[in-house]
Amino acid sequence: MQLRAKNISFFIADILAFYSALWIALYIRFAGSFSEYIFFLHLKPLTAVFGLWAGVFYIAGLYDLHTLSRGVAYQRIFATSLGVCTLLSVLVFYTVPYTTIAPKTILVLLMISFAVFDYVLRRALFGVYAKRQSLIGVVLAGKGRDTTELATYLAQNPQLGYRLIAHVDGEDEIFQSLSQESAHTAVVTTAFMKNQQFTARLYEMLLRGKAVVNFSDFYEEIFNKVSIDELQETWFLEEMRPHGVGYASVKRAIDIIASLFLLVCTILFWPIFMLLILLNSLKGSPWYADKRCGVLEKVFYLFKFRTMHPNGAAREKPQNGESFGLEKEKNRIFFIGALFRKLRIDELPQMINVLKGDMSFIGPRADSLEYYLYLKEQIPYYQIRTVALPGLTGWAQVNDKFGSSVEDARQRLAYDIYYMKNKSFAFDVMIMLKTLKTIFSFSGK
Repeated sequence: MQLRAKNISFFIADILAFYSALWIALYIRFAGSFSEYIFFLHLKPLTAVFGLWAGVFYIAGLYDLHTLSRGVAYQRIFATSLGVCTLLSVLVFYTVPYTTIAPKTILVLLMISFAVFDYVLRRALFGVYAKRQSLIGVVLAGKGRDTTELATYLAQNPQLGYRLIAHVDGEDEIFQSLSQESAHTAVVTTAFMKNQQFTARLYEMLLRGKAVVNFSDFYEEIFNKVSIDELQETWFLEEMRPHGVGYASVKRAIDIIASLFLLVCTILFWPIFMLLILLNSLKGSPWYADKRCGVLEKVFYLFKFRTMHPNGAAREKPQNGESFGLEKEKNRIFFIGALFRKLRIDELPQMINVLKGDMSFIGPRADSLEYYLYLKEQIPYYQIRTVALPGLTGWAQVNDKFGSSVEDARQRLAYDIYYMKNKSFAFDVMIMLKTLKTIFSFSGK
């Protein structure tokens, strides 16, 4: 079963848990007077509430098998999401005028029943997906950082549905491992596929019922990012297809409307924000302008509210793959600056950049010019990320990749290229929802 289908199964489990919990809650609340009429009276408004719950669960990552692998962390996410759902439910029923029902006791019973049913169903699904007998045996053929990363991840996350039979690099070892009864799928890197003799032998395995999967495709399915090790010019020519004028035009229109809306809603608060900055850090301007590398390497000035003490923005050039001095920068951030970063308030002036056309709401993070020039020399194909308009948020940012070191920038590039390859309105909405999670969980950087 594909990962997406498995993720959807958790949403189906939530539906079953919710309506079972609703029936139980109403049955207990109304005892002997419970009837079909009472059930359908509550069905419509509480179904709307469930829509909010599903949105919270999605933003929290509870429809993602990767999140389910985190043990105690998953339980904390699940409990926190239930708490948020409870607060939203209370707000809905006591701010929106529902005249037919006032579900105080029902909400409590519903939440308790749902929590129990849903947790049990989810753990049962997880157990089924992680069951050894149901796992697909995988032989991973190739070497490099990305193949090692994939091998380690598959071994640690059986709920994804795969069991690593072997991770090998020699041709004879590959076919010996694939000949095992438990081996079902060969995941093969591009380097092997260039060998005609190897592909002929691989074709013979296909005739014996074995499956063969391209490493790049498999890696993307598991991690939702591209394999940097597999990139070459032909990959970009084949995979980076244009997305049409319509997508770009509509996205630009949305950028303009959204940035104008945010400016109108927040501009009256900007003097307060600037005053708070000056009270926390007397020296310097409340504004900060940084020279950034934009689309097609066009240089522009990015505007932000200042969050560090003067000279705090002076960065250290990385040496030998070390971090870019960001840990030292953290010590220069003043209290209000840290709060602004958590809430993304410091980025409000970037609405000006969006209106000017320097940036979009969603896209690769715009590098400071000196960083970009350095990273361009260190990481193959790094320049490709400038084909897209930089964004306030992006797929790499919501996956916590900000380019704090050369290796982190390499990982960020993998997410950026994945977004550029798969960008769509649905993908953009998903990124915005995950950005809201970052804002409301105070986890911005």
